[in-house]
Order: sequence, then C-alpha cells, then structure tokens
Amino acid sequence: MAVFEKEFEDKNICLNIECCEDIKFNGWKQDINTIIVNLLDNSLFWIVEKDCTEREIFIVTNKTSSGFTIDYTDSGPGINNELLESGVIFEPEFTTKPHGTGLGLSIAGEAATRNGLTLIAVQREKGAHFVLSAE
Repeated sequence: MAVFEKEFEDKNICLNIECCEDIKFNGWKQDINTIIVNLLDNSLFWIVEKDCTEREIFIVTNKTSSGFTIDYTDSGPGINNELLESGVIFEPEFTTKPHGTGLGLSIAGEAATRNGLTLIAVQREKGAHFVLSAE
C-alpha cells in the first residue's frame, strides 16, 4: 500500500483498512501483495479517470469459522454487471482501460488460486467490490 501513498495523497483518495489481528494465513506474501496492489491500481485509475466526487477505498478483513475474507470496495464507477456475470474481467488480455494490458485481474486471480484462495467480483450499487476468501 505504501507504493500508492503519495499518489493517494495527491489525488485526495482515502484508504481505509480494518484488519483483524488474529488472522493466520499460510501462503505466498508476494501473491497477496500482487492481488491487493492490482485492486488498488485499478481503483486509483478509475476514481481519477471518472473524476469521482467520493474518493475512498475500503479494505476490511473478517475472520470466519474456516478462514477469512477480505472485502475490498471503492467509490469508483463500478463494474458493468454483464462483465461481472460473464467473469471476463479475470481473463487474460481483457481490459476496459484505454491503454490497459488486460493482465492485472488475471494475474490477481491466478495468485489467489495458487494460494488456495478465491477472488470474486461482486455486484454493488456503487463502486467496485471484490472478495478474497480462504474457506
């Protein structure tokens, strides 16, 4: 998250993190960083691109009986419901960014799978919503 600190400050984007202290996870730290950094990068791009009035990102961890969930939401323009339902956003080379590579969410999804996690995008009235879970 520190990688974006200056840019969040310059673009007036507030990052809110609520994290449970007692969550344990056995996996590749680099993969978790890859997932979160990709989500942050996408939020930053779209919040600025669409000149959103509200500029917030929330990362909330929750302990569950069999693992944990990380809810990631932003106040950006959100993701088209058809794209969510088809799952195309996680496919390599798919992008809606003018100069995107279409690799970010694909790599994030692979990183989640490699660690026995699930990364899904969830329909939300406003903004993007992703859930990373270990169940």
